Amino acid sequence: MVGFYRIAKFPGVTGCIDCTHIRIKAPGGPDGEVYRNRKGNFSINVQVIAGPKLQFFDVAASWPGSVHDSRIFYNSRARVLYETKRVPGLLLGDAGYPCLSFLMTPTADVPPDSPESRLVVSHIRTRITIERAFGVRKRRFPCLDMALQHLAERSAVITTACAALHNLAVLKHDAEPQAVAMPHHLRRPQTDVANQTDTLLGSRCRTRLIARAFN
Repeated sequence: MVGFYRIAKFPGVTGCIDCTHIRIKAPGGPDGEVYRNRKGNFSINVQVIAGPKLQFFDVAASWPGSVHDSRIFYNSRARVLYETKRVPGLLLGDAGYPCLSFLMTPTADVPPDSPESRLVVSHIRTRITIERAFGVRKRRFPCLDMALQHLAERSAVITTACAALHNLAVLKHDAEPQAVAMPHHLRRPQTDVANQTDTLLGSRCRTRLIARAFN
């Protein structure tokens, strides 16, 4: 929690969650289209929870590219661990996720210089950690920025192995590879936020958090 708090003073955070698409070989067969994402590419949608040092705490790489981030989360072991408090603290997610008691998302259309806007700014500055982690991992392993010439199962193994090697590099304080502009067609499809609704308990927890930490 201390590592995340030092970034932008968002209390209680133990992980930032997001998904990233890894392009794969066209699967073919009757179920092949389930791997086609919103950009029209075949991919696996990989859920990751990242830490403050850009390390990966959890990787779920078994889902087809057409599956929405929130569905992956609701069916993940990580959700169960956080919901039952076997893993303490809060996750930070973007607006593609609903606000839950253990998953904080930013509020929309907040007035400037308000407690709500301070939460949003702190949330953005803290959650950007996972975007940086994705970028560093893909620069370390350029194969993840191109279509893997493997089907889904092997691609999931490669993706998970790259995450483990990335964690080892972080542990050994290896220098981060130099940033290179990502081709537009390889960028992650935007999450569909239209069907996401905050739970009543989640909204209440966020309101209490704003009053306690951002007033």
